[in-house]
Amino acid sequence: MPKFTQGDLVYVAHPYGGQHKNKKKAKKIIQHLFEQYPGVTFVSPIHGIVAPYHSVPYLEGMKLCTELLSRCDSLLLTGSWEKSRGCCIEKEFAAKHRIKTIVLGEI
Repeated sequence: MPKFTQGDLVYVAHPYGGQHKNKKKAKKIIQHLFEQYPGVTFVSPIHGIVAPYHSVPYLEGMKLCTELLSRCDSLLLTGSWEKSRGCCIEKEFAAKHRIKTIVLGEI
């Protein structure tokens, strides 16, 4: 399991694609993380920025995601993130802005 510091704000990236099943998977992962890491805040764009997903162009929606990511201490890539265009964009953004990146995969 990854290591986090008390008070960290962690951006949890998980494939979404507008699919409810992916939202449920991400929620399960986040619930597990909250139990494992008290004092660490996990944020998910799937749950926090989902409203405009179908109402704005894709790259505009990704700008909202990377804005949230820019305020976080680290990026946690979960699920089959490497197959997700959005997760790959978030990974590139984190690398460019020197945001610590951790790969978790499926729980």
